[in-house]
Amino acid sequence: MNIYQLNCFITVCRYMSFTKAANQMIVSQQGISKIIGRMEEELSVPLFIRENAKLELTEYGKLLLNSALRIVGEYNSVIEQISNIQGKNKAVLNVYIPTGMINVFPLDYFDVFRQLHPEMNINLHQASDIQCESALASGKADVAFARCPSTPKFLPSTL
Repeated sequence: MNIYQLNCFITVCRYMSFTKAANQMIVSQQGISKIIGRMEEELSVPLFIRENAKLELTEYGKLLLNSALRIVGEYNSVIEQISNIQGKNKAVLNVYIPTGMINVFPLDYFDVFRQLHPEMNINLHQASDIQCESALASGKADVAFARCPSTPKFLPSTL
């Protein structure tokens, strides 16, 4: 039994429907049925009572559900901790600065910001004025500077 199978089982329990669980897990209904069938074979017990298109957990299913929730919760916690150690969950601020301005831009402010907010990565990008505006408009940039903005069309409508 693996984490994916446990997640499938938990999802079936959540919806009490193989079809709804399959849609949630982006798997065919037959796929979910096979996964649950393999789990039942591995454990040598039925996990669900199937009556008239209605599902109900057996005692074994209830026992497995309690354990599965703890196991998957622990697994997700470990994955999150590993990601935090690797810095993958750090918030990212993408700042676009026009080429040439990096030399005159007060970068000391970014150093102060980094010290105050070590949980955030700041990515500085150099680009032309038009590329800075385009990056801001497309969402690639969170903040963009330009020496000579070409048009004010990227300003929020509330201004």
